[in-house]
Amino acid sequence: MKHKSLQLMLLLGLALSGSLAYGQGSLGHNTKKARTLEDYKPFTLKNIAAKDSKRDGLLPFRVRVIFEGSARPISKTSNDALHHWAQCCAGSPDSYTKFYFNEMDFVENGVVYWLPVQDSLIPDLQRELKPGEAVDLFLIRVSARRTNGKRSSVLLVEKFQRVEPNNDHAKESLNWIKVNLPSYSDKKLKVEITGPCQLRITDSSSRAGVSKGIIWINLIGFEPSKVSVGPQQVRGMWELSLHTIADKHAIRFMLYQGGPAEGGETNKYSLTIPVKEKAEAMAEGFRRAINVCAVDEVAP
Repeated sequence: MKHKSLQLMLLLGLALSGSLAYGQGSLGHNTKKARTLEDYKPFTLKNIAAKDSKRDGLLPFRVRVIFEGSARPISKTSNDALHHWAQCCAGSPDSYTKFYFNEMDFVENGVVYWLPVQDSLIPDLQRELKPGEAVDLFLIRVSARRTNGKRSSVLLVEKFQRVEPNNDHAKESLNWIKVNLPSYSDKKLKVEITGPCQLRITDSSSRAGVSKGIIWINLIGFEPSKVSVGPQQVRGMWELSLHTIADKHAIRFMLYQGGPAEGGETNKYSLTIPVKEKAEAMAEGFRRAINVCAVDEVAP
């Protein structure tokens, strides 16, 4: 799966209002206090990256992301940040550095983040999760100021937990598309929910040579990062485009042209929307539905 990658080498941090005296958990020799799941505060990777760090220390976070499954050696930027913090603030320099040699890719809202993961967790992640499934990551952000005054930070994955299915999220997301897509588009559309994460879109607009078109889409096979909005050649119109994951046959179509119907499969579906703000809102609605469908093991 191709994404626009965002390397999470966090030269950033978090303004802290409380104490940073969290223990080293199971990793350290001088354990002060083992972290519980409640210690990890719900956040997003995007918001963590947007925060400003003003103090050295360690903070635990919990984020929900999509598992991709690939692993590679830890980047130099993350490794340097980890070693600098360990030397500065960890007490025993190898309390953390000896556990993080690789990083894995996870997706949040279509953006790829490469995060260092404890080596002992990687086999469990790859065994228990499939690419495209959701996972809660329990991670810590460590941060320290360098001698040149700049701050280096890195996120370290300590634990993970599979996300339990939630059919209501998928139904809510699909229903929002069903209700709003006909009014947002410039076409005469009818949208039906035909199954878990499945939509049937009937286009009865008058087009040259086509009396009616029907599109069946299975959102589980779509790529959220490839939902895009761009200006169309027709002035004042905006094109909303949906693309499937490579090798996924998630779009079927049937065109009625006055004679025998012509049908088949395609990997792209586009709609024109007159108002840019509505096109962008619909794009975000599809991204949300695609992510939810990838997360939930939706039952009929």
